[in-house]
Amino acid sequence: MSDTKYTGYQYKLRTGSPMPKGMLAGGEFYVHTFMAEKTKVDIYTYTENLPSSKEFRGQLAGLTNRGESFISASFNRLKDKSGKVFSGTVTYNPVFIDEDDLDTSPGP
Repeated sequence: MSDTKYTGYQYKLRTGSPMPKGMLAGGEFYVHTFMAEKTKVDIYTYTENLPSSKEFRGQLAGLTNRGESFISASFNRLKDKSGKVFSGTVTYNPVFIDEDDLDTSPGP
C-alpha cells in the first residue's frame, strides 16, 4: 500500500518587542512586525517508510537539499499484522516571506 499524506502550511508572524505609543499612552503599545515564517508540514495517515536521519537539518543530505530538509518528525506505530505501519508528521525548514504574501483566504 502506498503512503497517504496531506500537506499543509503553518504561518508565524515575526515581531519585535512591544513599544509604548508615547509617554502618556495609557498602556497602549505598538507591535512592530517584520516578515513571516511559512513552514511546510506533511501529515502522514499511513506510511511504511520513516524519514532518514540524514534528511534532517544540519545533516549532510540536508545541506545539499536546502529547501526540503526537516526540522522535526514524529511518528507512531499503527497496529497491524506486520508492525511496519506508521502515522505522523514531518515539519520542514521555514522560509521567510513578506507579510503581504500570507495566504489569508479560507480553506477549501
